[in-house]
Amino acid sequence: MKIYQVDAFAKTLFQGNPAAVVPLEKWLPDTLMQQIAMENNLAETAFLVKEGEDFHIRWFTPSTEVDLCGHATLASAFVLHQYEGYTGDTIRFHSRSGLLTVTRNGELLSLCFPPVMPDLTTDRTDPPPPASLTIGKAQELVDQWIRTTGVRYFSELTNMAILTEEVGEVARLMSRLYGDQSFKETDKGRDLADELADVLWVLICIANQTGVGLTAALLNNIAKKNARDSTRHQTNAKLS
Repeated sequence: MKIYQVDAFAKTLFQGNPAAVVPLEKWLPDTLMQQIAMENNLAETAFLVKEGEDFHIRWFTPSTEVDLCGHATLASAFVLHQYEGYTGDTIRFHSRSGLLTVTRNGELLSLCFPPVMPDLTTDRTDPPPPASLTIGKAQELVDQWIRTTGVRYFSELTNMAILTEEVGEVARLMSRLYGDQSFKETDKGRDLADELADVLWVLICIANQTGVGLTAALLNNIAKKNARDSTRHQTNAKLS
């Protein structure tokens, strides 16, 4: 099995947006592809299988499969042209998000995304939020937004600094809402739910970048607390 690593959107090494590309003759088990993506520890690993004159493509982060990833699709087209002997100027990728085409013009590759039409029956052009959201789906949604709208992740260290900053914003708002500090003009209008969501967002970013599946991590953490703390606070007079 061959695994390529390509830096998209860059002309030199160690820049741009890295992705792994794995051409396959047939699909591997999903669990194995997820493990390979976790081992690669890149934002996305793209797996390709030839289907007639076209290709089927799937994308995995270190923690989950995602519906769409632009830079890993461009990286896949580059690998097919440069290393896998593909000679046509247009590559058609079939995916969970529909048909994506990559066209070669000299040394340039351009990607055509599937269209997403707005719902003209409402004032909203974005899809309504789901009624419920699992932790795994939240990791997938954040990753998909970063890859398709946000372009790329900040570095892990930068996200750690942003997490610290966002926690500080929550602390400042809590001290005004429930503590003894009064609001400044610049603090008015801040929403606690939005500030907490900012913390969750960047926490998910760090988990995605480091290959942590938060669902399993939280369940393991609860089991640890059950074993360690099930009777710890029963005689704590401060909590009575």
